[in-house]
This record gives sequence, C-alpha cells and structure tokens, in this order.
Amino acid sequence: MSIWNSNLLCVEEIEELSRNYVFTVPEIECLYERFKYLDRSNAGHLTFAEFHMIPEFYSNPFSKLIVEHLERKTNYERITFGTFIEFMNLFSSKTDKSGRIEFLFEIFDLENNGRLCRKTLNKIYFMMTKSESRNEVSELLKQYDLDNKGYLDIDDFTRLFLEDPSLDECMIIDFKKNIEDAKDENIWDILWPKYSSKKR
Repeated sequence: MSIWNSNLLCVEEIEELSRNYVFTVPEIECLYERFKYLDRSNAGHLTFAEFHMIPEFYSNPFSKLIVEHLERKTNYERITFGTFIEFMNLFSSKTDKSGRIEFLFEIFDLENNGRLCRKTLNKIYFMMTKSESRNEVSELLKQYDLDNKGYLDIDDFTRLFLEDPSLDECMIIDFKKNIEDAKDENIWDILWPKYSSKKR
C-alpha cells in the first residue's frame, strides 16, 4: 500500500522516509498526523488552501510567498505526503542553511531577475516589521551591496542571511519540541491550537 493513498504509514515507508530526509521516526509520524489532520476530506492530498493552514506558515511573515512558491514549483493543486515532507525538510535545523538561503532568495526575487532591488527590499522589510523605513533598506544596501549595484544578488544575500539570525529563525520549525510536547498533551492542541476545537 502506498503512502499517497493510505491512512497509515507502514514500517518500511517510515524507514525509507527517515533515510531520505533529516527527520526521525517520531517526527515523520508527527508530520503524517499533521498531513492527515489538514486533509479534511480524507482525499490523500492537500490543497494549497489546506497547506496554508499549517500554523508555522500561518504565522510566518513570508507565508504568502512560501505558498505561492510551492504553487509555482509543484504546478498542480494537489500536495501529496511525499511533496509535503520534502518541502518541510527544508525547514528543519538539521538541513544545511544553503537550501534555505536559496529558497528565501528565490521567493524574495519578486521580479524573477536574480536581483533584490530597493523596491523589493522595502516590501520584504514591511513583511517582517509591518512598518516602512527607507533608512533601514538604505543601510542594508550600503552594508551588503559591496559593488554599489543598487540591488542584492545571491552572494550579497548570503552574507546578509549568515549575519542576520532573524532570517533563519523565521524559517526554522522545531519538530522535536512538537514531539516532546505531544507526549503529555493532546496532539491537536499542540500542533493546531487554533483549529483543535473544530476537529473534535
């Protein structure tokens, strides 16, 4: 039986996933519980609207960009568990930062030209702070646009990412904490406090 259609993961499937991704067996089981919970119609896949209900993305300042990126990359409306866990793998602290750097740069590249211009950086700053500050963006460009291009390229952005821990903190999901918390409490209250009452 395949993980794409089953309501249960067999031991072999869990072991295969643990070999291919950074997650432990308990983390994979927890992620599958999340997946099944969000799959309200028990269809074996998620819509992008259901995917957007994941609390960590719901509260992430870049959630809209993240979901839009997933829509472009998958090019279809159904997110299987395989796609789900592959995508969540990126947000683990055990995954190399380079993947998150490339991912963030790609979703920030609103004009799809390999450049984060002043206008784009203003939008990103507003997403993170809900305030506008041209001075902050000007200082950022002054510090990281070493060639005075008027924009940040991937190398500039990499330096920014490595020096500003808040960017990586926005992207990291503490899967281990969710597992530990769920041992003694209702898993729905831990993972989806906003939606747990609807589930019961």
